[in-house]
Amino acid sequence: MEDFSFKLVNITKKFDKKVILNAINHDFNQYGIYAFVGENGSGKSTLLSIIACDLKPDLGHVLMNNQICNDKTNYTEIAYIPDKVLAYPFITGIEFLELISTIRKVQFERCIFLMNAFNLEKHKHTKFENMSLGTAKKFMLISALMTDCKILVMDEPTNGLDCHSVDIFNDILLKMSLDRIIFITSHDECILNNTFVRKIEINRLNNFH
Repeated sequence: MEDFSFKLVNITKKFDKKVILNAINHDFNQYGIYAFVGENGSGKSTLLSIIACDLKPDLGHVLMNNQICNDKTNYTEIAYIPDKVLAYPFITGIEFLELISTIRKVQFERCIFLMNAFNLEKHKHTKFENMSLGTAKKFMLISALMTDCKILVMDEPTNGLDCHSVDIFNDILLKMSLDRIIFITSHDECILNNTFVRKIEINRLNNFH
């Protein structure tokens, strides 16, 4: 991974005086897919939000190329897909992707390719409020997969997807992981059992005594 580094330095976060993440330190020195695993409530989603610069830690820093990540980094180098579908209910799938394409300054041809891969052509003019969870989730995933961001962060990315769509997602993710770092959380065994996914126990990262 020449000329690229990504580090978690002393990441600590608490809610209502309860410490969720405690002094997490970890270097990610290889491109690939990293899956944080652990019990519900162990802090997986919280850590993803911090990595994506969507949530600030109480202590510590996320470093990319030895620079502290911030909101600006989030828009230029990090693509984040939370577990919930976050899109205006009154816009269509294609309008959403056109908006993301403009913000991210990416070629729309990539978007078209991904829509075809996920068989979304017939849904592109459907408003989010009228979509199934699976269809809405596919549009959300494409909004990250279409970018050139070096860091992809995805919380439960296959929730709501059928088995065929999960297979397509796996294939795309594997190809993209050759030149970027992808962080995920998932309960989907189809994801976690893949040999190319590096599983990280979040309890082993935490420094609770």
